[in-house]
Amino acid sequence: LPFANLGLIIVDEEHEPAFKQEETIRYNARDMAIFRATKSSAPIVLASATPSLETYYNMKIGKYIHLTLPERATGAAMPEIRLLDLKLNLPDKGRWISPVLIDEIKSKLLKKEQTLLFLNRRGYAPLSICNACGHKIKCINCETWLVEHKLNDLLICHHCGFSKKISNICVSCGNEGQIKACGPGVERIEEEIKYYFPEAELAVLSSDTMTNPKILFDTIERIKKNEINIIIGTQMIAKGHDFPNLRLVGIIDGDVGLSGGDLRAAERSFQILQQVSGRSGRHVLNESDKGTVVLQTFDVENEIIKAIAKNDRDDFFQKELNSRKNANMPPFGRLASIILSSKQEAHLEKFSLDLLRLAPSYDNVKIFGPAPAPIYFLRGKYRRRFLIKSDKGVNIQKVLLNWTTKIKAPSNIKLAIDIDPFSFM
Repeated sequence: LPFANLGLIIVDEEHEPAFKQEETIRYNARDMAIFRATKSSAPIVLASATPSLETYYNMKIGKYIHLTLPERATGAAMPEIRLLDLKLNLPDKGRWISPVLIDEIKSKLLKKEQTLLFLNRRGYAPLSICNACGHKIKCINCETWLVEHKLNDLLICHHCGFSKKISNICVSCGNEGQIKACGPGVERIEEEIKYYFPEAELAVLSSDTMTNPKILFDTIERIKKNEINIIIGTQMIAKGHDFPNLRLVGIIDGDVGLSGGDLRAAERSFQILQQVSGRSGRHVLNESDKGTVVLQTFDVENEIIKAIAKNDRDDFFQKELNSRKNANMPPFGRLASIILSSKQEAHLEKFSLDLLRLAPSYDNVKIFGPAPAPIYFLRGKYRRRFLIKSDKGVNIQKVLLNWTTKIKAPSNIKLAIDIDPFSFM
């Protein structure tokens, strides 16, 4: 934008993956803001209670000035965080909320205080399976399961948007009444809460229920007026909201996102768990009556879970930095991806091997692949990936430019380059 005299740029919640554009031209809006501020000789503020590891590292080495808010905006005490080992406190069969958390919710209801239950999973159940033959209901356009959305009576793909009506007849074996929903989404948690607390006023905050700004605004206002007893939400409720009477946060599944091959999985899990924990007791000035967080987990020894329990961000980040340094991963090294996609699987494989044969050879650059993407078939196209890893001082853009211009991709194959990728799917 042609600012005549740019004086300041503020990037709020700078750690948010939403700043990364994943389609068409791939870029990070936060990094673009930093570049623009530098070119305009303007200061830039990167604000976050849970900064990205790259930003945290730049603070540690003195590249960025570190400004801190030593206490909560309201002066309230930090909430007490309790780890609930699900191996020792199993929910009832077919349920997802442990008896201990149910008792905590009951206690808050008696005091007319609010509870937030967090589960970062839309819909009713992430998977539907036939008990008779084991068939799992998949998307026709993607190599992913369809998510049951009971609210709309639909099975929906969260990647391409394909949907179909829920049926109790298995398309594979023809058996009726054998389709079982596996795992919980926020709709299933709502169903469970209605079973335990039929008189409670509930609100479910997810992109499926908050379909326009007015619905969201009206719901937030009802929560602030204490007209809602129990809030159930996905990541959209984890930050940016201030509910004065909220005293309890229950994290239904603290283990979601802790594992997998994603470089930033641990970092993102820590950020969202700390953000949602921070909703509890924001207006309680009395130390003896501070907010509570109950985190359900099967892995109480996990480093992320322990860091959340201790409210020790610096300890977690330092351990994560040490791990990244040992592997020469960002912020100590650089990564880039080449993503190839096509409707013709054989053509895709041939071109990916042709591209591999032209790959450059440098001592400080490693090229992995081509390998099938973790979601190999997505939106009707087959996908293969290269991962390029280099030392920090390497001009990785130049390496990729010299490599990919040696060969022209056929018209039926799309070649995309992602510098500093966030997604590895």
